[in-house]
Amino acid sequence: MSEKYLFAAEADKIQGLIFRSSRLREVSGGSQMLEEFCKYTVEKLAREFDGEVIISSGGSIRISFNNAEKANEFGEYLVELYRRKFDGTITTAGPIKITSE
Repeated sequence: MSEKYLFAAEADKIQGLIFRSSRLREVSGGSQMLEEFCKYTVEKLAREFDGEVIISSGGSIRISFNNAEKANEFGEYLVELYRRKFDGTITTAGPIKITSE
């Protein structure tokens, strides 16, 4: 059995992010931006930190790492990137040690 570490994150106040504008076009754009961030940016970033994406969609992120240090580094980078991109916050948990076969 090898040790793995689970990193979890949730985007905070997603509705506030998406509904900052009352115009439908901008609301759709906010939702699309969040989805693209999860799908492309988080997945690329996870690979750079040697992580394996379990889920990254709709503001929910779960990634496994082979060591806790990489998971912590990833989390710090992700929080700052999200703040800069969306002027928002993301709550992180972990890394939590898990065991796999």
